[in-house]
Amino acid sequence: MVGASRIELLSNKKEPKGKGHYLFAMETFTHAWPLVAAVRYDDRLARATGKWMYHAAHSARYFYPDQLEPDMQTNWDWASKHSTALPYEGIKDRNCDTDKAGPYGCGDPTIHGWGPSNLGLYSGCLSGAFGAIIEPTSVPGVLSLNLNATDTFAPKSFATRLLYNPGMTKVQVEIDVDEGVSKVWDTVHDVMLSQRVVDGKLRVEIDPDDAIVLVLIPDDTTVTKAQGRLVGGDTVIDYAVR
Repeated sequence: MVGASRIELLSNKKEPKGKGHYLFAMETFTHAWPLVAAVRYDDRLARATGKWMYHAAHSARYFYPDQLEPDMQTNWDWASKHSTALPYEGIKDRNCDTDKAGPYGCGDPTIHGWGPSNLGLYSGCLSGAFGAIIEPTSVPGVLSLNLNATDTFAPKSFATRLLYNPGMTKVQVEIDVDEGVSKVWDTVHDVMLSQRVVDGKLRVEIDPDDAIVLVLIPDDTTVTKAQGRLVGGDTVIDYAVR
C-alpha cells in the first residue's frame, strides 16, 4: 500500500487493536518522482496522476509532528523540543495503543524495537521531490505539476505542466509562462492554446475531475507532425497525437 493519499479512504475501515493500515513517507515522496515524469511520454496517465498527486500533496502533511495531535504520535516530546521538520517514517489510521482513530505518526524502529525514534531523516530528504514538482496556481486546490523536474536523463524537452481539477465545477486557471512563450499545446486534448497567453499569463479552463498537460513552446519554434508525434524543431512536444 503506497502513500499518504490513501489516508482518507482508510480512516473508516476497522482493524484489530495494535494493527491498523500503514502508510510510509518515503514511498509517498519517491512514488511521485517517476510517476509525474511519465505523463510527458503518455498523457493517458494525466488524470490519474493529477488526482493522486492532489490527494498525496494534501495528506502528506500528516507525516509531520506539528500536524498531528500530541497523543497521536510516538515522539512528540522530542519533536516539540527540537524540531518538527522530520517526518515520521509512517502513519497509521489509529493509535496502536489506545485504538483512537488516526492519523497516528509512528514507524518500524519502535514498533519492532530496533531504534529509539520513528522520525525519519531518510524519509524527510525525499520530500524535495514534492518541492520540485508542485507549484500553486490562481485557483486554490488546483496544482501545477512540473513534469520536467524529476525526469532524470530526459531527452531535450520544452517546459511541461500538468493541471488537474479536483472540483465538481469547471474552473478557469491562470499560470505564469516564461517570456518568449506564445504557443501552448495541450497533449491530453490535442489542442493549441496560443491565443490564451496574454501579458505572460496563460488562462485555461479545466472541466471537473479532468486534467490538462501544457507544453510551453518558444515563439520561434516551427511545429510539425511526424510519425504520430508533434514536433518542434528537434524536440518532441507530444508523443502521441490522435
